[in-house]
Parts: sequence; structure tokens; C-alpha cells
Amino acid sequence: MTRLIILIIMAVIGIIVYVSKKTAGAVSNKKSLRDATVKGETKNIMDKTAKGFNWLNEQWEKSKKNETKND
Repeated sequence: MTRLIILIIMAVIGIIVYVSKKTAGAVSNKKSLRDATVKGETKNIMDKTAKGFNWLNEQWEKSKKNETKND
């Protein structure tokens, strides 16, 4: 019985998210927002995060090289 209730709650939350996304897309009149998937948005966020980490590593390496040159 508990599993059924949890499944129903998850389904309701999924429906609310779906309706909210469609409404936001309709209000802003952006097709990309209406058609965006959670998987696609997650991939975009992960890609941006990876770029940020790469930039941070590059800056770290540059600062280490500059520090050894100044010594």
C-alpha cells in the first residue's frame, strides 16, 4: 500500500512539473522551453559545469606556472 501511495505522489509531481513547463513555454511563447526535456536540460547544466571546471583547472595551472617563474 505504501509503495502505491509513493508511486501516485511521484506521478502527481511529474504531472505538475510537466504542466508547469508547458505553461511557462506558452506564456513566454518559446518553443524551446515547451519542448525541453529534463534529460536535455540536465545535460546542458552538466556541460556548463564541466566547462567551468576546465576553466578553473586552466587558471590553476597558469597560476602555478607563474608562481614558479617568479621564484
